[in-house]
Amino acid sequence: MAKNHFLCDTKNNPLFEINCPIRARRNTNWFISVDPSCYKRLFDEQGLYFEFSRFRFDNFFSVKQCRHCRRFSHTTKCCPGSKDVLCTNCGMDHLTSDCKQINCINSLESNQRFKTNFDLSHGPFDRIKCECFVKKKANLVRLTNYGTTPVPPD
Repeated sequence: MAKNHFLCDTKNNPLFEINCPIRARRNTNWFISVDPSCYKRLFDEQGLYFEFSRFRFDNFFSVKQCRHCRRFSHTTKCCPGSKDVLCTNCGMDHLTSDCKQINCINSLESNQRFKTNFDLSHGPFDRIKCECFVKKKANLVRLTNYGTTPVPPD
């Protein structure tokens, strides 16, 4: 906060919360939540300063996805089907050795429940081809509080 004054309020209380570090191959990524009041200013700055280094930053939107059943909105720890044996390719109720074609379980369920027409010919962890994932992420961005935008004077 000593080098990033805009990240604290007038009483020197932090306007951010450090959530967790995630180790990458050659570095560590830190995830922080920032108060909406300083969010816009964060992108006007050249980076965040810590000790004698300047760090880059970007938005990160985490869509929860279970590694066991491959479905969105929960993690493996809270998986309702954790006792079931599911295909590791597609998340369907068959053995992996019996999997004939990789299909996205999330797109399939969305097509059935919401009458969408998403393409199924990709794996459930494909972040680029999965239209269901893109929709979930867009919804998460839409629901994120970025603070109020200043209204220009008339």
